[in-house]
Parts: sequence; structure tokens; C-alpha cells
Amino acid sequence: MRFQLKGNPNWFTATALNVAGAGDVTAMSVKTPTSNWLPMTRNWGQVWQIGGAVPLVGQGLSFQVTTSDQRTLGACGYGDLFQQGYGFETAALSTALFNKGQTCGACFEIMCVNDPQWCIPNAGTIRITATNFCPPNYDPHFYPWCNPPRKHFDLSMPMFTKLAPFKAGIIPVKFRRVPCAKRGGIKFEIKGNPHWITATPINVGGAGDVTALAVKGSKSGQWVPMSRNWGQVWQTSANLVGQSLSFHVTTSDRKMVVLYNVLFGLVVFITLSVQAMSRDWQHASATFYGDMQGGETMQGACGYGDLFQQGYGLETAALSTQLFNDGHSCGACFEIMCVNDPQWCKANAVIKVTATNFCPPNWVPAPDHWCNPPRKHFDLSMAMFTKLAESRAGIIPVQYRRIPCVRQGGIKFELKGNPYWTTVVVYNVAGNGIVNHVAIKGSNSGWIPMKRIWGEVWQTNVQLVGESLSFRVSAGEGDVLWLENVAPANWQFGQTYEGHGNFRT
Repeated sequence: MRFQLKGNPNWFTATALNVAGAGDVTAMSVKTPTSNWLPMTRNWGQVWQIGGAVPLVGQGLSFQVTTSDQRTLGACGYGDLFQQGYGFETAALSTALFNKGQTCGACFEIMCVNDPQWCIPNAGTIRITATNFCPPNYDPHFYPWCNPPRKHFDLSMPMFTKLAPFKAGIIPVKFRRVPCAKRGGIKFEIKGNPHWITATPINVGGAGDVTALAVKGSKSGQWVPMSRNWGQVWQTSANLVGQSLSFHVTTSDRKMVVLYNVLFGLVVFITLSVQAMSRDWQHASATFYGDMQGGETMQGACGYGDLFQQGYGLETAALSTQLFNDGHSCGACFEIMCVNDPQWCKANAVIKVTATNFCPPNWVPAPDHWCNPPRKHFDLSMAMFTKLAESRAGIIPVQYRRIPCVRQGGIKFELKGNPYWTTVVVYNVAGNGIVNHVAIKGSNSGWIPMKRIWGEVWQTNVQLVGESLSFRVSAGEGDVLWLENVAPANWQFGQTYEGHGNFRT
């Protein structure tokens, strides 16, 4: 995109040229290194104007452009930062940091230093995501803050004023890269036409900045590398209209995630949660509930039912709010050991459990707030707890880590419902253990995405009675398993059917 500027010291006009996508600009704002975003008014056609006592001559200018498809363009291509979850916690980077758009999505921790006049005492640090570019200004008389090789952050005003008063103008800071903490999964905004598409990956956790992206259509069968158009906007000329799309994402720390069947028939915007398995030991606490025979542990919040019939037995745990993740952690497997309590910890004892239930928070003032957020806590079956410590210990400090789930046989599907809707309880899932997405296909239908009702209970309102059923299961780290003809055409509600396959451990 290019901007043609005209005017005089009292007013100026800007014409946005070479605008891709919708092409027609419906709103434009301008910003200097020392100002907020200043709305411009349409003069005529695509000529936008700002006048009055707004000094812009001699300053570096940034533009915010909105087209008729409601896309607001920063240099990274993210669009509306509030809708996409970035909000005010953002920054435009100087040339030295922006790296031609390759740093888009990276997260930084920043603190004000060495300026007692302006640095707010004990302000601590802020965390921001790189979402825009601070252009250089080569006029030697004005503000070269964003000129190479200078490292500079042009923060949103709410972020700047957490570090220093607005009137400070410019402050010295220290910064460092930090992992990006995002809620939910990677999101993909898809635009284009039948001849080419662009994909913008948004809400990327970890390193944050995507360095390579590939797409695969359900009919093409091959991964197609996409090329960076600008910022985090990636493009391919492959014809993928009418196909479900999968993405292969690589970030700057060389970590890769494969997201299968993210988009069904080119849906414009959709989210797929991906829970990577951390193998690092973390601190938590543990208690127990029920008796040695597993009383009170059955029929839990994951929807599994009789844990003995379903193969989980006594090796189970109810998770606190922080770990349960609204039921998305159901089926995950953990290794747990008692630590730092020589009075109660049994020597060298380690257990392995599956998440099958929820330990609800207790908001009544009392000492037993073990399952309240943000505390990480495991409420174990009594049989598992007593492998780590004596039951009279009550509560013990533990360390835990996620581990692959080892299961016998294939993934199992328990069918319930009536002729008008069907629910499926998915269990005995190996590998990551967590199920992120389930689709069902009848012998006379296509693939139908199912909706998570709670825990591992999934539902569809499509009538499938009398059809043989196949399932497509997406696991927590993006792996997908297609299980054909799991249930025969004469399947019955209340019965369980086993697929001919499972995820690898």
C-alpha cells in the first residue's frame, strides 16, 4: 500500500493507493510518534484530509486504513486488535526490531529504566505483542526514534502510561522476548477469491511469530507452502475452494504444529484449540476423595460413567479449575510424585492418573480452598493418594507433568440420545489423551462437526439412525484419526463401539 501526501503546514491530504482486498477505503486515521490516532475526513473520492492545529510536518507518520470489508490494517495485517484478542497490549516496532514483518506476533516484556524524572516508581513491567511497524523518518531535524539501527517500541497510550506519564514523550526502556500466553487455539483469517487465498494466523502462543506456513486441501492431499505476502499475511495461488483446509505452522523457535481440518468448505474465521503437552515438572497439591474401592469417583464431570468398565479404574483424578480447563483436559494423563514433605511422602513413589472429574472451587471462607483458581490441585482416588502418602496426611505437596496416555485397543464411542439427536462419549484415547474436535459421518451423509456439550460428551442434532457411523477425532496436539465404519447400520443407543485404531504414544 502506498500513500500520496499533499497540502501545506496547516492541512494535508492522503490518498491510499494500491489497496488490496476490498480495495475501497472507508476510514483512515493518521498518527505521529507523539500523538494518538487522529481520524481523517473524506475530502472526495479516496482523498482523505486532516486540518486545524495538528502539527504533522516533519514527523514520521503511521496510517490506519479500514476497507469496506471492515478490515483495519496495521503493518502485520491483524485487523481489529480487539476482536482478535490483542487489545491495547500492542506495539509498533522500529525497523531494527520489525525485521520486515517477520517479528509480527512476537511478545515482549518492557520496563522503564534510568529516568527518575519520568519512570513511574515500582511500575514493574508491561507485556505487549508486536502488531505494527514504526516507520523511519530520515529528516535529520525530527524524531529519528524508529530509524535503523535504533531499537524502539511505539506503544499504545494505555501501555505507555503504565510506565511513564504521557507528557514524558519518549523514555528509555529495557526489553526482552517472552513466550506469548494466548487463550484458545490458533486462529486463521481467510480472504481471497477462487484463484488465490491469503491466510493470517492470529493468537499464536509460544514464540508468537510465524516463520513458515503450509496449507493442505482435503482433495489435494499435499502440503502447499504459502509465501509471506506482508506481515503475517500468507498467500497461495492453489485453488482450494470447496475443500476443508489443514495448516502446518512453524514459529521462530522452530516448533511446529499441524492443525487438521481447521476450515470446512472455506469458512472465513474459525478457532481450533491446540493443547501442547508440557513434559516439565510443575508444582501442585493433592488430596483424595471417596474410599479405597473408588466410591464417589464414578459418574464424574467428564462424562465417562463407570470408570472400571471403561478401563480407567482407580487410576484417576479430579482436577482443580486451573487444570480442568472447562473440561478440555478430560482424558489427559499425568505423572505425580509427593515432594518436600518428609513427614508424609513415601520414598520414590510415583503414580500415573487420568483426568476424569472436576474438583469444584469452594468460595465459602474456610481453610480448604485447594481447588480454587489459580491453584493447581489433584483430588485423587484414595487408592492413588495412599501410594504417595498416608491417608491421614490430608493434603500433600506434589510435582506433576503431562505424559502420553497408554491404552489398550481402539478409541471407544458410547452412543446415547434418540432419533432426533445423538450424543457420543469418547474415551480410551491414547497419546495426548485430550480430544479437541469430533466429527461424525453417516453412510448417507458427509462429515458433520459435533459440539462439545460438557467434558468428553459430544452432540449432533442430525438424524443418523439406520446409518453406519464413522468418526474423525482430533487430539490435543493436532493429530487426527479417521475411524471408518465404527458402528454398523443397526447400532443402538446405550451401546459402545470400538474404532479400529488409536493415537500413538
